[in-house]
Amino acid sequence: MTVPDPQEGWELAYSMRLPEPTVLLNKWQRMHYWRRSGYKGRLQWLVREAHGVVPSQPLARCAIHVTRGNPKPFPDEDGLIGGLKPLIDVLSGFHPKVNPHGLGFILNDATTCLERLTAEPVQTQPRHGFTLVEIYQPAALQRKKATA
Repeated sequence: MTVPDPQEGWELAYSMRLPEPTVLLNKWQRMHYWRRSGYKGRLQWLVREAHGVVPSQPLARCAIHVTRGNPKPFPDEDGLIGGLKPLIDVLSGFHPKVNPHGLGFILNDATTCLERLTAEPVQTQPRHGFTLVEIYQPAALQRKKATA
């Protein structure tokens, strides 16, 4: 999976490093409802701590690349991507009933907004896992063409 680059019309808008790897799909599916909510709340605070300021305006179009640092064995691709659901929910817009943990980095997780989601595992030492989240927006030239 490749990182969006300027040649494809994307520029980096936000980058944050979380001090632990994201949950994988199998673990997420087996979590009790209350534990899921607690995990999202914890993720929300990790993102706030990593980035500092919550954006005032969410991105209406974006691409996200996640690098998950963990010791081998690496997760399979569907487990890695599926486990990003709680992270994407935290990055999406706030709604009191639907998404109470949303911080508003991106408008929502619909394909009209989140055009591309990629993830890759990288090897780390045991107990040194991390998650690097990079959120890209359309490059300045593309934004000007779209509004003109």
